[in-house]
Amino acid sequence: MEPPRSLLDQAGLTLTGRRLPTRNSASWVARHRAGLVILRRLDPRLSPPASSEIARDLAWLHGYLARLARTGFPAPHPVPAWDGTSWMLVDGAWWEAVSYLPGHAVGWNDAPPLPEVGALLARFHAASAAAPASTQRPISYPVDALDGSRLGPSWRRRLDQLAADLDRLPVLDVKCVVHGDFTTHNVLANGRPPHPCGVIDFALAHVDNPWADIGYALWRSGRPHQDAIDWDPDRISRFVAGYRRISDLPPDAATAIPIYMTARGLQQAVRARTLSMPIPGHLHARLEWLSTHRTILTEHILRTLDR
Repeated sequence: MEPPRSLLDQAGLTLTGRRLPTRNSASWVARHRAGLVILRRLDPRLSPPASSEIARDLAWLHGYLARLARTGFPAPHPVPAWDGTSWMLVDGAWWEAVSYLPGHAVGWNDAPPLPEVGALLARFHAASAAAPASTQRPISYPVDALDGSRLGPSWRRRLDQLAADLDRLPVLDVKCVVHGDFTTHNVLANGRPPHPCGVIDFALAHVDNPWADIGYALWRSGRPHQDAIDWDPDRISRFVAGYRRISDLPPDAATAIPIYMTARGLQQAVRARTLSMPIPGHLHARLEWLSTHRTILTEHILRTLDR
């Protein structure tokens, strides 16, 4: 499908002919008087047009991105293309407009190196702390409130174990809006040699502590490749070392980060069932690997923090 002509005309948007591969939405690059824009149509099956909760969620996210933009951090900012608002309901679907960021996704490339990506996450947390949210995001999956009622017994046992592990961690007074998926696939790079130049995809952003965001990022970027069931301790250590260059991490973070990596996997299970989607078949195997190797990962991170 293509965006409705009335939607484009009202916003003053002209499609460039380029579409972006995005999950749970359809996205186009368009021209606007403010510059290049990402026009996104949310999947009505996952974001029902009649839901007032979706409207509150979009208002929360776009409000946060506007505050984050004022810090100067390189992330998309809302483009108020429709009579002063950057999102609206048209033809049975929610639409939003945010600024386009140049660059290519780092993904599994070796450059820029992982320490630079970890350092960018630390800078993001500093910027996010300067753009606080007064409430939790309406649609979010904070790890201390994961609902396992739609999951089977084995998943609920894992959630019970996660709750016990979280209870043993020190309470962090510092909370901010975390990205929720700060993987190398959501970090953009530019230049020769490539350097991180921006972050995209705030679909999972919510209020939590920064240690959780490190674990979320390493759930994917700490693996040696996309289909791996295991994690590479060296990749994890290099990411954490980059973060620590910018922001201090106490020894307790070495215990917390693998726990939050596990939490990210359980988040995926809860979110899938909440959206009536199948749970990915590899989740059990990955969570089992993390359970077996948590001590090893903690020791690697601790050695990194000791250096």
